[in-house]
Amino acid sequence: MSAKTLKLEGVLNIARVEKLHSEFEELEKNSAPLVIDVKDVTRVDTSVLQLFVALFKSMSGLGVEVSWAGASDEFKAAAELLGVTNVLGLD
Repeated sequence: MSAKTLKLEGVLNIARVEKLHSEFEELEKNSAPLVIDVKDVTRVDTSVLQLFVALFKSMSGLGVEVSWAGASDEFKAAAELLGVTNVLGLD
């Protein structure tokens, strides 16, 4: 099965959580390997990082590989601040 790519950019905040949640649910249903590209993200809120943690845990439980194509310094810094770099495989 070919990998799906999820490319996000700009500000990822609470206003985008509902749409992202729907996208993540579809990705989980698909059960294809996932490559995430957030190298153009300029800011990320806690609510979005919580969604990413849930996505990674869910995909891991399904045995589906998730990898990063790139992550901005801002995204990495926010993940580090919240202590989720290990869960997200950003360390």
